[in-house]
Amino acid sequence: MFSPEEIDRFRRELGYHPASEVTHLHGLVDSSYFDAKFQLHDNAQSANQVPPALVEIVTGFGPTNAPTAGTLSVILRAKALAEQSGMHATVIVSNLGAWCSRRVGAIGLGSITARFLSFMPSVGLQEPVARVRTHEDLDILRIAGILTRYLDEQILNENEEATTALYGQLNLLGNRFGVWTDTAYTVADILEPILIRRKKRVLVLAGLEEHYFVRLARSVLDRMRDDPDCPFSISDGVDIGALYARIIGGLPPYPKMSKSIPASAIGLGETTASIEAKILGGPAAYDPILLQMMACVSDWSADRVRLAQTAFDRREMVPLEWAQARQEYLADFTVLKQLWESAEAASPFPTVFAG
Repeated sequence: MFSPEEIDRFRRELGYHPASEVTHLHGLVDSSYFDAKFQLHDNAQSANQVPPALVEIVTGFGPTNAPTAGTLSVILRAKALAEQSGMHATVIVSNLGAWCSRRVGAIGLGSITARFLSFMPSVGLQEPVARVRTHEDLDILRIAGILTRYLDEQILNENEEATTALYGQLNLLGNRFGVWTDTAYTVADILEPILIRRKKRVLVLAGLEEHYFVRLARSVLDRMRDDPDCPFSISDGVDIGALYARIIGGLPPYPKMSKSIPASAIGLGETTASIEAKILGGPAAYDPILLQMMACVSDWSADRVRLAQTAFDRREMVPLEWAQARQEYLADFTVLKQLWESAEAASPFPTVFAG
């Protein structure tokens, strides 16, 4: 999605650094892990300045469709980082944000939200590793309402997701006010551990196209701190860092996999035959995307990913090696599909879209 020139601009103008420079985050000591899963970081190592119990990993996604490889990469990265580092994670199924910012129906949104809430524990996202919630959390609704006082049109226009223009062209976006409301919810997601649970650090996991959310959260936190009427007491020394994931490229011609654009993705909502056709029988242009999925949408070890990389590099000379890697990956992706299909559409979690 981002060219090497754009990545370099992020580094020069915004001060971001290669994720490979992160050597450890508490219990996770494996620089190759950070290099394989993430592209850039922004102050991520500040998490090491406090005990892991005072750090919250925050990530999330919109439940606009069954999970694609891109969504699965978010889920699996959050799980692995929380398990191996000792830091707790909050994973948000941003149902109200999706309702406000996308053209989606209430019935489908409610059903998919409930299914996600059932699916996440089956892949290991549950206490004590992680808390999973929706945007109906009362603290989030309260924070989002309060922080709108610290947002204005200029700062919102200056901080806009890179995919906004694409979604607009495809008539997927809600109205402008709805997109801004979704932004308020997301900034509230980032600030909630600091404002409510008194955490000292938040570590955001996001795609690089979403980096502006972190910048907005810092700006809002500064404005709250400077406002004597702010209803929240903000602890000294709090900080926000981010790890920006390697984006799973979309199937050509799309720049990233998106649940909102089914043709861009390989997702769990597809038929088994469709998934098999894309992973085993897709055109050569799919091969780099499949390699990304092996690295970021799996629990494959670093050594196994390196073997897949070698097979990919040699695929024209030794096609059977790459074919075998794809076959192994299909087997693992099929397990995830089975877990998704067995997830209950009904859920003990409340949702205003349950009907």
